[in-house]
Amino acid sequence: ALQPLGCGIIAMVRPRPGGFVYDADELVVMQRDIEHMLAAGVDGIALGVLDRDGAIDERANRMLIQPVLDAGKEAVFHRAFDLTTDPISALECLISLGFQRILTSGQATTAIQGAAVIRQLIQRASGRIQVLPGSGIKPDNVEALIRATGCTQVHGSLWKVAEEPSGRHKPAIQFNSPPPTDGRYHQTDPSRVDSMMKALRNIKT
Repeated sequence: ALQPLGCGIIAMVRPRPGGFVYDADELVVMQRDIEHMLAAGVDGIALGVLDRDGAIDERANRMLIQPVLDAGKEAVFHRAFDLTTDPISALECLISLGFQRILTSGQATTAIQGAAVIRQLIQRASGRIQVLPGSGIKPDNVEALIRATGCTQVHGSLWKVAEEPSGRHKPAIQFNSPPPTDGRYHQTDPSRVDSMMKALRNIKT
């Protein structure tokens, strides 16, 4: 079980890379992952399932989040939302299903580029669901994003490239996924987290 950390833990359920249309076997894997995560003591689950038409897969999402809601935990729909064909319909659907938060870039590459859509979603939600902007948010643009969208929370990966030496010994050997051959990988950067916190605290309301 997780030890108390002083902050909430939202665990993401994603059985494979790629898109968000899942077959029956993948949905079973997701159900089992959710069971294990809830048993471990997470505070919420982030997930997202779409249908082949680019809409929210209501049946699959309802099935997956029911144990989360029954446990009194938070259900978060992740950036699969940004691939939906009609964000307003998707928003209303997620509210009706019982999701409490949406992670979105406003259907753009970055949240700054999608700021107008994020603002529209926040206004449409009218407190019925939280809208969490994410993608490309940094200490030097977070204030502009908040002012453009009216958001009250932001998501940032805030990583740095870390290195370890094993990949240097045989650089000709390639792998199909990270880490790159020279041993680099992404790691949360405490200094960037600190810079983000300072930027947020310095915003004048």
